[in-house]
Amino acid sequence: MSYVSITDVKISHAESPFLSNFEFEITLECLAELKEDLEFKVIYVSSATNKSKDQTLESVSVGPIPIGVNRFVLEAPPPNPATIDPSDLVGVTVVSLQVSYMNCEFVRIGYLVNNEYNDPVLQEEPPSVPDMSKLVRNILADKPRVTRFHINWENPQVIEYPDNMDEDQAMSDHDMVAEHQQALAAQAAAAQAAAATAAAAGPSGQAMEVGVS
Repeated sequence: MSYVSITDVKISHAESPFLSNFEFEITLECLAELKEDLEFKVIYVSSATNKSKDQTLESVSVGPIPIGVNRFVLEAPPPNPATIDPSDLVGVTVVSLQVSYMNCEFVRIGYLVNNEYNDPVLQEEPPSVPDMSKLVRNILADKPRVTRFHINWENPQVIEYPDNMDEDQAMSDHDMVAEHQQALAAQAAAAQAAAATAAAAGPSGQAMEVGVS
C-alpha cells in the first residue's frame, strides 16, 4: 500500500510566456505517518536526445506531512534558455513533477509542453537568435502521463519499473517527447500524402489522364 497518493495537480497559467514561473497546486493524501519529508522536483527536458541537459528547476522538501488530505503550491523558475540549443527552444518538450520519499521516487507526472512564437511572422521564419520576449509555452495540463513506482515505505527501496509494467515498457520523459514528435511527423506525412492525392485527382475529384507520346 502506498502511504502517499497525489490526488490532483492543477497548473496555473498553462499558457504563458516562456520566461514566466511554473506554478503547481498539488493535492495529496497521506494514509500513514511518515518518518521523513517528501521531496518534490520539477524537471525540464532541454533536449529530447541528451538527458544530461535536463534542468532541475526546483527541488524542495515538504513536511512534516500530517495524515489526511494536504494541499500546497509549488512554484518553479523557468528553464535557463542559455543552456538550451536554439533548435530545441521551439517545439515540443516535457516538464515533469517527480516526488520522492527518502531518496526513492514513487510517482512522476509528466506534461507535454509546446513552445512557439506568438508572432505569425516568427512562426513561419524563426529567428536565428531566439527572441525570448515573444516565445510562449503551452502546457497540456489536461493530459499528464502518470507513472507510479513501488517502494517499501518502511525501508524504501525503489523498483526500476512502474506499477503493472515491465522494465522495457517504462516510459521516460525523453520517451514522451520522442513519441509525440513521431506522432507529429506521421500526421504531417499523412497530410502531405492526402494533399498529393487531391492534387492528382484534379478539380472534379477524378484522376487526371496523362497522355503518352
